[in-house]
Amino acid sequence: MRITEAMLNRTIIDSINESKSYLGKIQQILSTGKR
Repeated sequence: MRITEAMLNRTIIDSINESKSYLGKIQQILSTGKR
């Protein structure tokens, strides 16, 4: 199976979005824990 550039780009974008939401959750937990 050949991996096309579009597939790679989609995977990269997906993982970036995932890590962004993951970081957002961590920031929420940290900010609520500080109070």
